[in-house]
Order: sequence, then structure tokens, then C-alpha cells
Amino acid sequence: MRRSLRRPNLAEQIASDLAARIGDGEFEIGQRLPTELVLSRTIGVSRAVIREAISRLKQEGLVDGRQGSGAFVTSLRPAGSFRLDPREIENNREQLSQVFELRLTLEGDAAGYAALRRSDDDLRDLSRCLDAIDADIRDGNDGIDADFTFHSTIARATGNAFILELVDLLGAQLKNSIRIARLNSSSYVGRPEAVLAEHREIYDNIADQRVEAARSAARRHVMNAAKRLGLSVGL
Repeated sequence: MRRSLRRPNLAEQIASDLAARIGDGEFEIGQRLPTELVLSRTIGVSRAVIREAISRLKQEGLVDGRQGSGAFVTSLRPAGSFRLDPREIENNREQLSQVFELRLTLEGDAAGYAALRRSDDDLRDLSRCLDAIDADIRDGNDGIDADFTFHSTIARATGNAFILELVDLLGAQLKNSIRIARLNSSSYVGRPEAVLAEHREIYDNIADQRVEAARSAARRHVMNAAKRLGLSVGL
């Protein structure tokens, strides 16, 4: 039986948002965060929720509390965190290849587990993603958001909270690699339609619960996306 995935509570969501703002440079090392009162008013939650969120940031090593002075930023990244910088990746072909290797492993196995565990609701969500990608292509748009939602929905369909969390963690980086590949493919006649066909193949195999076929289709899609950028990935 598929396990339901626990959604982050409010304090976790706020802590994640504040961590992202710190990582993006909105708050510098040594800078004091807004007070509990200010954060509670601007975000619209109780001070108790803000206090719990700040406590989580302390546990992650991002801030340090000073008695009577508030919380000060001590690091731009959580202790022991795994993070990619999309600004560096975009201009570094070696790092971009490594991101696609990560996608190859992550999305390939995710598609296999999704084929094994997907629900009817997952299939409906994936079908809507395909429709959105198709509509974007016909309208001349890049389809990036719908594309990422498709892969994120596959991650949720695995029923594995850690796979979903990793996809969410790497969201900006994966979306960035998709954006680069999509801009490249849109400049060639027939390429966007080929990308859509690759997504449909993944969907069909997940729908039919063909585990290895779904895994292979997802890996093939990532390798083709890399080839469209002139990159070589895969064993």
C-alpha cells in the first residue's frame, strides 16, 4: 500500500522560505533577522510559529541567537547541506553535465517507482501536465513550469518522501537545466514536439505500470535533453 507523504507544517514552510532568502543573499552573514514581531506581522502568523521557525534555522546552523538582541545570520547554507548554484552551472559545461547525470539517476529511478506505486490521481495530474506542456508549445511558450511540474508529480507518485524532498530541494537547479534545454530545442523545427513525445512515453509506461520501461523512458528523455545541448551523459 502506498504511504501518504507528510506535508511540511507552517513553521517548516516559513523556515524553508527564510533559509532560501538567506541563501539568495537577502540577509548577509552577521546581519540580524527581522524581529519575531515584525516577521509575525509581515507573514501573518503567530509569534510562536515564527519562534519555532527560527529555532529550526538555528538547528541548521544558519542563524545564532543572542540574548536580548535577536537572531543573526551565521551561514548562507545549512550545515552539511547539499546545494547547487544555478548561476555557476549555467556557464560551466562540466557542472551542467553533472547536473544532467544527477537527473539521469534521480528521474530514471523516480519514474520506475512511480510506475510501481502511482495512483489514479497521480495519472490525472500527470495528464494535466502533458496538456499544459502541449498548450505551451502550441502557444509558442517555453513550457518550463509545466515540464517541471510533470517531473515533480512523478516524484510525488513514488510515495517516497525522500525522493520528493530531493526533487523539491533541487527544484531551481533542475528547472534551470530544463530551461536551457528547452531554449535550445525550441530553435529547431520539430524538437519541441519530440520533447513532448518523450514525456508522453514516460506517462504511458507509468500508466501501464511498466516499471523498467518507465525507468528507461525517463533516462532516455534526460540523455536526449543533454544531447540537445551537445552534452554527453550516461554510462
